[in-house]
Amino acid sequence: MGGTIMNDPLRYIEQIAVQARKEKTPTVSVADQVLLRIREARPVGYGPLAWIAAGSAAIAAGVAAFVVPLIQAINSPLTAFFHMSLSYIP
Repeated sequence: MGGTIMNDPLRYIEQIAVQARKEKTPTVSVADQVLLRIREARPVGYGPLAWIAAGSAAIAAGVAAFVVPLIQAINSPLTAFFHMSLSYIP
């Protein structure tokens, strides 16, 4: 049963690995090019992000100004007495 290499995938992969170990890898340094590109990079403007943050803060403040007194009124122990007194007023 002497099949070809292609019939045994594991043997085929082992031969490719042996050939790959024989190859010499090139030595390349890209550090200088990366540092040069970092130095040349322009600073990013945060204008749009600042406007979105300011708008979100304004909306959150408006919602908080409306919701906090509402929650305090609902959770007040005197709310039940207020509702009972309204039912007696004609």
